[in-house]
Amino acid sequence: MRFVIGVLSVLMHLVSSCATAPKGQPAAVPCHPSPEFYVVNHGWHTGIAVRRRDLLAVIPELVRDFPDGAYLELGWGDDGFYRADRAGLGLALRAILWPTASVLHVVALPSAPQDYYPDGEVVALTVPRAGYEKLLTFMGKSFQRPTGKEPERLGRGLYGKSRFFGAMGNFHAFNTCNTWVARSIKETGFPMASATITAGGVMAQLRSGEKPTLPCYSVGWKE
Repeated sequence: MRFVIGVLSVLMHLVSSCATAPKGQPAAVPCHPSPEFYVVNHGWHTGIAVRRRDLLAVIPELVRDFPDGAYLELGWGDDGFYRADRAGLGLALRAILWPTASVLHVVALPSAPQDYYPDGEVVALTVPRAGYEKLLTFMGKSFQRPTGKEPERLGRGLYGKSRFFGAMGNFHAFNTCNTWVARSIKETGFPMASATITAGGVMAQLRSGEKPTLPCYSVGWKE
């Protein structure tokens, strides 16, 4: 599967170039920082992990699928490729060249992502609470709800306590799992290019944002 994901990355690269207040001025508005959320780099694709209780406040129906766990990590991607028992080159090309249905892969993590993925690349972000709430709302709206309320459940996920759900939007060369992650982060007000299509692009922007010009935002790097 890693080989095929590698092919996807190569194809995607081919279609892209891949404060102190002044004296006499009112004090700055308090940031009201949010809890940390995390971006996890899995090599070719990225995911976002938020506190389970925070996401359940937006999508309470998920408690049926995830009755416990400290965090929920979400990854968005192509339905056929993501859920295939044996994802081959044909599925990879189809996912890239034609708009296809998408899914969300949700994993319950018993601890913080840097502990669950000790060998992975994990970034912790703190943003204003209002931005964090916008992130949660965006994630909630990413779930497909055919009946109007319940998320569309598509079966067990790839590992651990995980499940697949129907997702909003179509996957294609310019709208990848990493595009979804970039858009999610951008919802918080953090400076991200929403057209990002590779994992490397997501992580590079987070690196450049380690000292953001905007107040109230912080990035903690763990490799």
